[in-house]
Amino acid sequence: MQLSERTIEVLKNFATIQPSIVIEQGQVIRTVSGSKTILAHALIEEDFPNKFGIYDLPRFLGTLSLFTKPDLFFT
Repeated sequence: MQLSERTIEVLKNFATIQPSIVIEQGQVIRTVSGSKTILAHALIEEDFPNKFGIYDLPRFLGTLSLFTKPDLFFT
């Protein structure tokens, strides 16, 4: 699966709210700030096959930027 530019931009914005994230199966991603004062959700074009977590979202996005068209596999 390749992430669209819009999805990457959404994840960058979410990283400013909370540096870690759990992405549920489907096309909606959500985050909440540590103080629970900010809640955000977005509908994206990708359909994630299963639930997974990213501990350090800014570092993950930085790693993605090192590649031209990275393919992500979820098992």
